[in-house]
Amino acid sequence: MGRIKPQALLLQSKKKKAPARFSVLTIMACNLVIILFLLSMVFLHRHNSKQDADILKNRQTGDSSSEFEGKENEGESREKLARRFGANDGDSVGKTSKFAILNTTKGLITLELFAKEAPKTVTNFVTHSEAGYYNRLIFHRVIKGFMIQGGDPNGDGTGGKSIWGDKFEDEFNPGLKHEPFTLSMANAGPNTNGSQFFITTVGTPHLDNKHSVFGRVVRGQDVVREIEDSETDSQDRPLVPVVINNIIIKDSL
Repeated sequence: MGRIKPQALLLQSKKKKAPARFSVLTIMACNLVIILFLLSMVFLHRHNSKQDADILKNRQTGDSSSEFEGKENEGESREKLARRFGANDGDSVGKTSKFAILNTTKGLITLELFAKEAPKTVTNFVTHSEAGYYNRLIFHRVIKGFMIQGGDPNGDGTGGKSIWGDKFEDEFNPGLKHEPFTLSMANAGPNTNGSQFFITTVGTPHLDNKHSVFGRVVRGQDVVREIEDSETDSQDRPLVPVVINNIIIKDSL
């Protein structure tokens, strides 16, 4: 075997080093790719965090129940709640700028809401109505010669929440009595108001100062009577469901 000449040895040495130089460049390129990947992940994380914060902020400012809950926690008075619905300090009993039209499968029932006398109860009812909370709910309890009751998502008198999520206190006013066609809150005892309400068909003075009166029927008394005449089962539930399609809130009639 002949000896490798110096020139040939040099060329052989260069050939052996070439792969080493290529490997270094490859490693550097890989490191660069990894760094760029990590930087992109950091940027994406910050971007997503900002979006999540914006969404949360929009939900908090856009949700009516959160708005009312926050204001109530700040100590908003009953008078301020009343003024939100247009009631003034000099208004007489029943004076309000809000009306509710119950669109039922039996016809329309128009209610005048007493925002000055029962501002928190009216706030709860109006907010639920505008949010569609009462849509497609039934009058689950109907007793002839007494009242018709609805507003329970469970449809059996066991459910329903206020817009604040918990029960809220009663609002009694000496000028508001349970006369025929009175809108009042159903409850399970003192200060347990949620979403259920009832409309009387006769005078029920024994309910005064036990249930919060917050409105009165001004149109559609015949519809209330028709619902009252519904045939019911042993639980006072109409055999043919009477449904609240929706409730429309108006400033005037």
